[in-house]
Amino acid sequence: MEWTGKYWCGGHEGEPVRLTIAGNAVHIRRESGARLEWPVDLEWPIDEVRRGTATVSGTGVRLERNGGLVIVRDESILGALGWRAEPVGVGFGIIGASGIGLILLAMTAFAIFAAWQWGLPLVGQSLAKVVPIEWERRLGESVAAQYTAGGRTCPELERPVTAIVDRLAATMPATPYRFEVRVVDQPVVNALAAPGGYIVVFRGLVTKTAAPEELAAVLAHEMGHVVERHSTQMVFRSAALWAIIAYVSGDPTSLGAQVAGSLGELHFQRQQEEDADTAAMELLTRAHLKPDALVRVFQTLAKNGAEIPAYLSTHPRIEGRVERAQQWASSAHYPVKPLQVSTVWPPSDACR
Repeated sequence: MEWTGKYWCGGHEGEPVRLTIAGNAVHIRRESGARLEWPVDLEWPIDEVRRGTATVSGTGVRLERNGGLVIVRDESILGALGWRAEPVGVGFGIIGASGIGLILLAMTAFAIFAAWQWGLPLVGQSLAKVVPIEWERRLGESVAAQYTAGGRTCPELERPVTAIVDRLAATMPATPYRFEVRVVDQPVVNALAAPGGYIVVFRGLVTKTAAPEELAAVLAHEMGHVVERHSTQMVFRSAALWAIIAYVSGDPTSLGAQVAGSLGELHFQRQQEEDADTAAMELLTRAHLKPDALVRVFQTLAKNGAEIPAYLSTHPRIEGRVERAQQWASSAHYPVKPLQVSTVWPPSDACR
């Protein structure tokens, strides 16, 4: 039987050759049948032929001996030589084994990064939608406790704020959440919805509103985040690994301590903010509170020089949210009831 291939030796370009096997030797000839003139023995004893590995210079069976190389495409020569058909190794040509090692290392590093950056947050966000309410509530209690540690609360402000939340909650459809308010003695103009029904309000937000209805609009927005589990999803998305560990261990308190300091700086997604705005409109309607309160509070908090709370500083832009609130307020027609929760507004900002 005869095989065709290419022969290299001493820097010469590959030359087409024909190979035959007779006795214990591989006989190599030019395609014309003439002997090759290069100074090597072209009748290679089989026991001196080494099998090489495929490279970019060609694929097939590589036969090597004394600096000479023959590549044969037809792998049937392996049987004639008494060799196994499986490749004995994998060659990497000009890339080299070390280059492949670096590529594999880079791919592994990217896979780890991708899992951390995108995979874990997606798993965490999905898990956040199904965690038990009681577990979620314990997480929210732990978060709220971090903001009020050391007695930094305003009990006299909590009473009117809680009254507003109760007025709104009483009109909501059935929900497993029980809302609890914590007013923190800080001048920050902000509020945040902790998981499980806890709402943290900073003193500065209460004193910046011109009427209780304006604060009601903000609180209705935060209550929307709670009911839709946006806060829990945000925690699981931003601290996915620790959130998953906390869920598996059944103890969310350590997670609450970890995320509390940054919860106010995290941003909801655009759709979540729009959903919370919609929830605020629905709650104001159900509670028969002035519809323009949502417009006024957005405008008040977005004034030049005013500190913009986190829930207003994210997408969608505040201008678009004001416009949407104005369109809703102009088309809302329902009987309005006064909201009497304090003799004066804003209430005194003195905290014990």
